[in-house]
Amino acid sequence: MGNDSLEKLNKLVNKADKILLVSSTRPTIDSISSVFLMWHYLSLNFDKDISIYIPSIQERYDFLFNYSMLEKENIIKDILREYTLSIKKQDGVIDKVRYDTEDNLFNFHISLKSGALDTNSFNLDKSQFNYDLVFTIDVEKINFVGDLYKIYKDDFESRIKIINIDSHATNLRFGDLNILSNEVSSTSEIILDIINSTRTLLSHKECQLILMSILSNTENLSIANISQKTFENISFLTKNGGIMNKALVEVSSPNSLIDLKAKAHILENVEEYVYKKEKYIYSIIENTQMYPSYLTDIYIKDAVLTCIVIKGDVYNKFYIKDFKDIIKIENLSKFFDDVKSEDGVLFFKSKESNIKNILEKIAILKN
Repeated sequence: MGNDSLEKLNKLVNKADKILLVSSTRPTIDSISSVFLMWHYLSLNFDKDISIYIPSIQERYDFLFNYSMLEKENIIKDILREYTLSIKKQDGVIDKVRYDTEDNLFNFHISLKSGALDTNSFNLDKSQFNYDLVFTIDVEKINFVGDLYKIYKDDFESRIKIINIDSHATNLRFGDLNILSNEVSSTSEIILDIINSTRTLLSHKECQLILMSILSNTENLSIANISQKTFENISFLTKNGGIMNKALVEVSSPNSLIDLKAKAHILENVEEYVYKKEKYIYSIIENTQMYPSYLTDIYIKDAVLTCIVIKGDVYNKFYIKDFKDIIKIENLSKFFDDVKSEDGVLFFKSKESNIKNILEKIAILKN
């Protein structure tokens, strides 16, 4: 990023009182990570009131909070839904307020200890949009921020300054300042450039966020035309605390499994996360493009087991890491074929075509 753009960005931030970072209504690993990274940069370099609005953020992205100082509670969810009802009182002392619903009506019931209310002075106003600088991050078009722009369109067009940071070649350059690049694979890399340009401290967690963004956007580096800049960024990130194997497992989907042996090696080197789950839960991501395979997490006895399933014409092959003390081999042998273990990875085969049924059997056979 050029010095001119960085200087303009810093000037806009210095003039602002309240800042909002916003992604599109369809957030991705890259867009969420980019918002986290920009918050990191601004928090370390400016004493400003900074808020984050990520519309429609899904639970499957919760793992990204492991790589940020932010908590889910820091993300604004209801920026659009606040209204203020004002009523002029005539020496009235309010005792309590309650409401109920009737058909399509909200009924507000106001009890007074004394005095009266002016029934001709009711005002209903939507909440004020009191931000004066908005960062749109990984957003191609301003209307991609959804109802936020529709409701506060007048504010956006009259007084709010917009800094538009994006890596999409189709970006419409709608910002007062546009920081764009299609020479990199992710918007997170643009934020990395900003961070490095100012020598802002970058921890291993931020390095991991950017690595995961790159891998997610490039299908684990399998797409064509990945730029030299992106490979240089990967080298920088891994030298500064980013762990490629860990990033691969976090973002990998079955259509990015290059070969099972390499994947099993990655699993052996990944730090496991323990989830507090009392019940057995399964989740399956199915690949219908390149490889007949599944990647799933199995939750048993408050632990999470990563399971790879390779579908075959006759048998489905299963590979489960760290099964020790959770699943007994002799129990699996009652239902499955060629059950064995090697270096902490459990292998077995089954003719059962319904993956859900197999996972349920595994849960039943726990110790």
